[in-house]
Amino acid sequence: MSTHVYELFMIEVGVSSPEKLTQLMMFCHENGIIVPPISANPFKQITVGTEKKLPTKVFKGFCGPENLNSAGKASVSDVCEFIKTYARVHKLTNADSSIELPPRMQEAFNTDKSRYYPHEFVYLAEKAFPS
Repeated sequence: MSTHVYELFMIEVGVSSPEKLTQLMMFCHENGIIVPPISANPFKQITVGTEKKLPTKVFKGFCGPENLNSAGKASVSDVCEFIKTYARVHKLTNADSSIELPPRMQEAFNTDKSRYYPHEFVYLAEKAFPS
């Protein structure tokens, strides 16, 4: 029987775009490399829309009327908060702060992608509205 001892060390990695960050995070996850949580987009400040608009019927059915205003509308900001809350309540959050989207949630957001990182939540939230 052999025993493996691993030394803990930290490295700093620079990436040039959100897409490359996503690729790096996926690589780390797939290879068992632990990455500290990234709470926001490290590339630029994003202004999240607060304008209330009608989401898609599929998203409305998924989120329920309690997550929309009295006119049945929500903002991108509202949907971002819904994503975070839903992920926490349903224990969809991974150690690297990414969330796993179950099939029903993928359908609600019209996406084939099953893993999203915090810096991508705004882009995911935008999918709740018609183009």
